[in-house]
Amino acid sequence: MRTENFFSPIPIIITLALCIFHFIFLLYFFSPAISTPDAQGYFTQGKLIAKYGHSYFTPQNNLQYIGPHWHSQDGQKYFTTFPPGFPFLIAIIYKLFGANPTFLINLILASIGLLIFFFLSKNWLSNNWALAATFFLAINPFYNEHALFGDSHTSLIFFFLLGLLFIFYHL
Repeated sequence: MRTENFFSPIPIIITLALCIFHFIFLLYFFSPAISTPDAQGYFTQGKLIAKYGHSYFTPQNNLQYIGPHWHSQDGQKYFTTFPPGFPFLIAIIYKLFGANPTFLINLILASIGLLIFFFLSKNWLSNNWALAATFFLAINPFYNEHALFGDSHTSLIFFFLLGLLFIFYHL
């Protein structure tokens, strides 16, 4: 682990500014909508957990839309094929702030993920190279595309980086 100038304030301030600008950049392209079948599964499951405490739904009539990721053994209770990790995060935000802020979860996690990536990179790189690596992640089109989608890829990357940082510093 690199200890020299590890907590130098200037690179940390620059990285925080990059995180803020990244969030503003994402907001420019942001549209609060469920744009993929995966997002329909995640957000519906999150809403169900927040409102009813379970992750399945029962159709109200025969014409109700049931997404491609919902399956039923008996035709009554439909369960999604997705695990409840990201939907649980959606449910927490839904309970605390309502439905609309849930669409910002990926944007926030992607921007904070840059800060975590910076601290993780500093273990092997100098401050300048860690900043460069963080900058290149911030402009990575695939990283930003998933931040704007309603899927779990961004939360997976966020918690993976957070877990690596925790392991690196505490084990």
